[in-house]
Amino acid sequence: MPRNPILDYIKEKINSENAMSAMNEPRVITISREYGCPGIPIANEISKALAASKNTDWTVIDKQIINQAAEEFEIPAHLIERIAKSKPKGIFEELFLAFSDIHLPSDIKIKKTIARILRTVALHGNVVILGRGGAVLSRDIEKSLHVHLHANPSWRVGRVKKLENLSSDAEAMGRIGIVDQERLFLRNYFAGESLGENIFDVSYNCEYLSQDQIVQSILQLAKAKGI
Repeated sequence: MPRNPILDYIKEKINSENAMSAMNEPRVITISREYGCPGIPIANEISKALAASKNTDWTVIDKQIINQAAEEFEIPAHLIERIAKSKPKGIFEELFLAFSDIHLPSDIKIKKTIARILRTVALHGNVVILGRGGAVLSRDIEKSLHVHLHANPSWRVGRVKKLENLSSDAEAMGRIGIVDQERLFLRNYFAGESLGENIFDVSYNCEYLSQDQIVQSILQLAKAKGI
């Protein structure tokens, strides 16, 4: 199986003795998005532009956080993803797992591990973090910018149908509702409270702004913040 350079990057940062040794002032951009908004292409373009202008490496971090947690727990990544997005188990579910042959770490332990990995990577800087509660976990970093992408569900339906190969608008709307709630839950969990949009520095409506317009605006804001 080919090595994943971004996963190797995460391991390197986690294994470092001093999370702040790589840079005195870490630089971080986080992108949170409603399901169906083009977070990945925007993150990739920002990373490339910053790497070129700063003549230094920038890395986009997304599902690699989940993959690293899966390696630490030695269980499949899809289970880590499912547990991380779920609400805490009730007492009867916990008792069932405790006396069954299913040996899974608790949802709290998994969420704490994801938070630790993401926080460590953020403190090393030069990263664009997609989702995973990144805005909450790196909000206190001075040279950070926290972006939110949104659009009306009716606009996002078409993109979600293509992403998941769905045939009907109703199916896509159902997925939008589920994924949006999962992302909001994880963000609120890390914050320890129910958050509004004030956690973000800026929010872009993807229905009315092109990807290039959003990227250029983010780069200007990043420059203004010394990133």
